[in-house]
Amino acid sequence: MMCFSYVTFRLDILVADQVFTLNVLPGKTYRLGVINAGLEVNFYFGVANHALTVVEMDASYVKPFTTDLIFLSPGQTADVLLTTNWTSGRFYMGATIFSIVPNLTYPNTTTTAIIEYPTFDISKMPNLPKLPKHNDTATRQSFLDKIRSVNNTLQTTSVPQSVDRDLLFTVGYAFEPNNTCPPLKLCQGTNNSRFSAAVNNISFDNPWNTSLLKAFFIPGQINNIFTEFPDKPLYYYNFTGVVPSNTNPIHATKVTTLNFNENVQIVLQDTATLAYDVHPFHLHGHTFYVVGSGSGNYDASVHSSSFNLVDPALRNTVGVPAGGWVALRWTASNPGDYAIPSPYKMRYVMLESKQKKSEDSGIPTYPSTHNCLAHET
Repeated sequence: MMCFSYVTFRLDILVADQVFTLNVLPGKTYRLGVINAGLEVNFYFGVANHALTVVEMDASYVKPFTTDLIFLSPGQTADVLLTTNWTSGRFYMGATIFSIVPNLTYPNTTTTAIIEYPTFDISKMPNLPKLPKHNDTATRQSFLDKIRSVNNTLQTTSVPQSVDRDLLFTVGYAFEPNNTCPPLKLCQGTNNSRFSAAVNNISFDNPWNTSLLKAFFIPGQINNIFTEFPDKPLYYYNFTGVVPSNTNPIHATKVTTLNFNENVQIVLQDTATLAYDVHPFHLHGHTFYVVGSGSGNYDASVHSSSFNLVDPALRNTVGVPAGGWVALRWTASNPGDYAIPSPYKMRYVMLESKQKKSEDSGIPTYPSTHNCLAHET
């Protein structure tokens, strides 16, 4: 199928009196690049009276499938083919918010752009796409279930069939006590607390005067700069059904260190602390396979047997389901210092692919003249 044009859209803001218009010709195929550039907002996107064929997600090809709409978490991208099968008219492209957070105040509007054929009736308003309600989880899951990676021979890495390192990270919100706010100022949260977020109830503290990667290669420096991040939650409880009595996170500089070429599995588990939410996460330096997801609490003895290890979606950004979990697999084949950031800057951990005896592995040692600073992403 020949593409006639390539157009990129950002789904993050509606600017008054600035409606983008895409002029099209009948009988052509356009490739649309759609980006969710929002911070913490998930979007449904569709085009009135036009089907979309999804061919790429997060810069990785997928098995093409046709749909009336797409779903994107913050930072996710999609390339879709749109065929102009009308001879005239104007049609809205539209995006609406997805959220199941209770009592959330959000703009109850549809952000729009217009597809315009050479001829149309100026007296008629363009048709709006039929988009789901803001809390329609079934439509979201139905779309995600359709995403399948192409044949593995076309990918840079195959789906890991076994796991060398198995990680379970709880993700969610937290409250910082009032004494963490600036001097002589009260925090603006509940009971003068400060809104925060954490992984395994740990909020990452960045050592601004030392590079984490350099500290790893300097003898005796590791323990002075960072310690190992826990592979599992510090405490187990009903993550999606109970709000713990203590919602204060631990502040620490903790890093998960991985051996070169290890097959890694991370299960990201949402928690009910303060509120459910779809937490978007992005892994720097790698893509990963989304091998499974579900609602409630992850149970390896039950859920791992249903993982898709044949053609799972290959992504670089994933949204942890609100009140649920998602399982990711990848091979740590790109040595370095990488972050798994989420929009709230304190909610991420650092990952390093490493091999201590670099002279035996062919991995170059850290250059002694390199004095870069660790930094938040």
